[in-house]
Amino acid sequence: MLKENLLWRVGKGSLVNFWTDPWLPNCGRLQDNALSDITLVHSEIPVKNFVLNTGDWDLNKLLTLLPSNFIDKIKHTPRHKATKRMILLLGITLLMVLLIQLQLMFFLFKAISLSQIRSS
Repeated sequence: MLKENLLWRVGKGSLVNFWTDPWLPNCGRLQDNALSDITLVHSEIPVKNFVLNTGDWDLNKLLTLLPSNFIDKIKHTPRHKATKRMILLLGITLLMVLLIQLQLMFFLFKAISLSQIRSS
């Protein structure tokens, strides 16, 4: 019962095989639904090979390989995209961590300097 409702998390698509892993919900192996025979060499292609540099699906490539009902399902499958907002938030977070580290180093340096002055 639980197994029926599980979904694959594709992520960047480098570890999921496009043709032989059942990553698309309720579709089984895409290899069994391809418009033409998938050779052994081509059956080892990861999902990431069907994604453009923008993070969008390469629909032109998919249209030559699968029936339209499968392409519709793929189009509605979310992809991992690093948005500008995510990159900005990561940059701000890293900057804050750096500032905290600098403050700690300053306070440690000041504490060490004061202890050396008191001991002399």
